[in-house]
Amino acid sequence: MIRLLRKLLSVANLRRKRAQARGQIATVLLLAIVAVLLFTLMTANLGQVSLVATNAANASDSASLYLASQLSTKSHQLWESLGHKTQKCQKKGFFGSLFAIIFAIVMIVLQQYEFLPVAFAPTTTGAIAAAFGSTTAPIVAAGAIGGFVGGAIGGAVTGTNPLIGALQGALIGASIGFGVGSAQNLAASFASSAGTKAGAAAAAVGTGSEFEIALAFAKEFNAFMASYAAPFAIGGGAFSAGTSLFNSVMSDLAKSDAIAAAAKALSGLPETLRIQQGVIFRALSETVDDPTKVQDVHDADGDGDTQEQIPRFLSWWDQRVKALKDNIPTMADTVSQFVNGPMTTFHDAAEATYKKPPDPGMFARQEVEGSGMEGSDGELVDLARRLENAGHPISFWAPGPTAAQIDDSECEESACDAAPLPPGWDEVDETIERLQQLAGTGGATDEDKGMIDNLKDQTVTHNTATWESWSKLFYDPDPQETDDFYDEAAVLVNGGVFEGESFKGIKAWKEELQSVKVSLPQCQPQYDEEDDQLIGVSNPPCQDLAGSLLGEPFATSDADFADEFVPVETKLNQLVSDIESFRPASKDFVTTMTTLSEGITTDFGGKNPAGYAWSDSRGDLSVEVEVGPFKVARTKKKSSFKKICIVLKDYADDGSRSWVKITRQDPVRDAGFWRWNDYGGKTAKLSRSAYSFNFVKIAGTQ
Repeated sequence: MIRLLRKLLSVANLRRKRAQARGQIATVLLLAIVAVLLFTLMTANLGQVSLVATNAANASDSASLYLASQLSTKSHQLWESLGHKTQKCQKKGFFGSLFAIIFAIVMIVLQQYEFLPVAFAPTTTGAIAAAFGSTTAPIVAAGAIGGFVGGAIGGAVTGTNPLIGALQGALIGASIGFGVGSAQNLAASFASSAGTKAGAAAAAVGTGSEFEIALAFAKEFNAFMASYAAPFAIGGGAFSAGTSLFNSVMSDLAKSDAIAAAAKALSGLPETLRIQQGVIFRALSETVDDPTKVQDVHDADGDGDTQEQIPRFLSWWDQRVKALKDNIPTMADTVSQFVNGPMTTFHDAAEATYKKPPDPGMFARQEVEGSGMEGSDGELVDLARRLENAGHPISFWAPGPTAAQIDDSECEESACDAAPLPPGWDEVDETIERLQQLAGTGGATDEDKGMIDNLKDQTVTHNTATWESWSKLFYDPDPQETDDFYDEAAVLVNGGVFEGESFKGIKAWKEELQSVKVSLPQCQPQYDEEDDQLIGVSNPPCQDLAGSLLGEPFATSDADFADEFVPVETKLNQLVSDIESFRPASKDFVTTMTTLSEGITTDFGGKNPAGYAWSDSRGDLSVEVEVGPFKVARTKKKSSFKKICIVLKDYADDGSRSWVKITRQDPVRDAGFWRWNDYGGKTAKLSRSAYSFNFVKIAGTQ
């Protein structure tokens, strides 16, 4: 029998002499069958390749748009908070109220949206049908019909609901057909048979489950197929073979709370990492079609049931996120130690320099903190005022301005550049302003709070998740960004330039006071007229650095022997020490947090790129997702003597940084006369999305 079959399959049988020829028709038919089978396999393989490529392209587009949407949302929130501007400037006297708003927007945390499977609602089904009905070509119907068959088979193969697979396959097949078709003659028929009826059937189901809606949709496709399947059965059926299995698995097997838990599990991660991993989750969940179910031993969905079956992918993702969070407790401890340690210490030291009477700080001014009351100056201002009145002007201080003069100098945006400074605005006023940006004004309202006050009001969890945003206000590792407090504090202490305005610095103040002190005239003693006792000096301000009057050196600005210079020098030294201690602490904090953040990793596929591999009846498969080095929108402060500006940074991208690449590896098999996936089985798609605060779009694909 076998010998006869081999003889019939042999081409030589066709060349035999008529007398010897037997079964030549059978030979032709068998060879034709082989050719048809070969063609069918080739077509099915091409269809599979097309579907895999299409799915990868769609998934990369979807993921990159999702990334751009998240980044654009953050940009829009900040842009809106700045009054629909990318830069908001105001006169410095209004800084308190401005900064209360700005710091609030700095702390905006983009919520991680849940990625859940969407059931086809009646309106959605009708909309899809209407869209097909108005623009589709005959090949759409062919693709839909073939996809229906292939999807149903795929659903049956994976043990899931065939109707759900049929629905998914029909939609995929129709979308492929939409891309290649052009004629319109079947559009009306498709609309009425598979569109309007499907929409009506879905509407009849109402708000039923996705399975009921799928059943209604499938019935209409089945009726449509009975009338139009013949012309398109071969092409459509082959082209839709092997449709996406994972969509049907997710629709049928994965509970929505498990997927929701997978997305929510990302909360608590630093913002940039959380967005990145959310995009990876979305891309993987749209391309991985691992049909395997496992026991939910780790309770991935958080429902307390560890006996249920969930997709292996979701269980893997749950373990992956937990591994990514291994460093979070250490990061939270680092944040807590910084906020409650160096930050709080500096806050208290800074606030003490300008606190109001009755116990005024050394920078307190009677025009502002003293509410115009004479004698309410702090030590430094009191000494400078006395020296000024005695004909020894101090370059870093001048009388005024009053609180009313500061408020009367209101301006916004570029008008501030031309507006004059309030009369008497000096380096002491500038220093107070910059310290208050961190430590607040000492008042009880929200508008009186500075950056540190706002941070102390937040939870450690919140501050840890948002550390990348607020930490750059204290120290920005980018050498081009010089408006952080780290650089600003160096100018406060050592002198330099603030936005084009020269600033001597606190150390120069000390030197100037020392120079004035030694230039003062020798103190002349003043005696009591009755008992001839030494009671003070007669020519303040003066100095007795030789110690001839009291046996020790001193300098005074009034008639008594109290040395007003020494306490001021001591407090200035202490302020310099506090600033110089906080500067490196800020840098060390950012460096440590950056190291910890970069050290976040996982053995479950890697951080970025992230890969997932599995094996099933097809062989060994894998998907890898890589997300571009995007930047999250933030605000930064720019301040000069005249104005303070809040600038929106990193609010847009042209796709050079906001991109997603998906690489899928399918098995290559040798079927003897045909090699399945002979191209190597690798499919790679990259999608770039551009965005700003007012748009999101695909910028390019490859």
